[in-house]
Amino acid sequence: MIVQAFERARGVEDVFRPMTIAVLKNRLIGTIGREFHESDYGVPHVRSFVRLFPALLRPVGDDRVPMVELIDPTSAEEASTPSGTEQRIRSDLWRASLDYASGQQYVWDPESQSARPASPVDAGTIVFPTLHRGDIAQWRAAFADTVEAGDGPAHDWAEIGAGRTIGLPNHHRAAWNRYQAEQVAAHVRRFFDLHNISEVPVHAAAPNRGASHPESPLRAYLHRYIDTASEAELARLQIDPTVALRLAR
Repeated sequence: MIVQAFERARGVEDVFRPMTIAVLKNRLIGTIGREFHESDYGVPHVRSFVRLFPALLRPVGDDRVPMVELIDPTSAEEASTPSGTEQRIRSDLWRASLDYASGQQYVWDPESQSARPASPVDAGTIVFPTLHRGDIAQWRAAFADTVEAGDGPAHDWAEIGAGRTIGLPNHHRAAWNRYQAEQVAAHVRRFFDLHNISEVPVHAAAPNRGASHPESPLRAYLHRYIDTASEAELARLQIDPTVALRLAR
């Protein structure tokens, strides 16, 4: 959904250019219709919504004008975790499994029961196995074999190896995300079995789509105002020093 919103706003060639979060919301509405509401994701406004996707969206620019850019992860598997009605892989397991492009090593933290970036003091800690570029290439080839032989773009996407979801025809993207999630889940379960790690969930808890954080009408209005205002308009806002001090603490 988010990738498609960037694609609609920027085009495939400029999809990784930043945009304000207000524009992103407009593009999300344009992509999926007026039924898009941040409250469906358990957050009160679009600024909180973008924070739900740290592996996909990176804050950039001046804080006075909130902007985000689509992270170019070199491969589609890092670009979008499964969403919607599908179960989502826990973000720590997803990142540790697929973050091969950064060169970061990950370890299994038995205390927090999670995968995290390794640190110099982690000698002897169980290394969490990050997949390699070749593993993902094999997934793409296997997935392409499941589509009709006449669907040339899907096979080109797999053979060329660019890997980004936006390079795959629209009608195959949801299926690829499901396939990819299944492969990541299987990879994580093999790791758990190898190290006798039991009773640790692979999937994140389902979000409460029917609830939202309570928010006063004035606060909601101010959030919408900030999301809509230009940089020049925000620069003219009067800042209460006492609130600024509380923010800095």
